[in-house]
Amino acid sequence: MQGKYDSRIPISDGCFSYIVAHSETTFDLHGRKLKPTKGEKMEFADVAKELGKELDLYHYFEKIIIGLYARFIIYHKKPSHGLRDS
Repeated sequence: MQGKYDSRIPISDGCFSYIVAHSETTFDLHGRKLKPTKGEKMEFADVAKELGKELDLYHYFEKIIIGLYARFIIYHKKPSHGLRDS
C-alpha cells in the first residue's frame, strides 16, 4: 500500500476495518509453496474494495466452524444417565 493509499493509513490509536484477502503470490521463485501469515494477508477494507481483492473465504469459514463446534461441545454436557440395554 504505497503511493496514493498512504494518506488512508489511520493514526495509531484509531479504529479501522480490515479484511483477510487472498495473497497475490502462492509460490516463491524456487517453486516452494508460501504460507503467508494473517498479517501478510490483511488489507484495509476500502483499499481492498478499490483494488478488487478477493476475500480469503477459507480463513473466515475455518474460524467460524471451529468456533461453532467449540460452543456446541461446551454447551452440551455429557449425559449423566447411563444407556439402558433392552
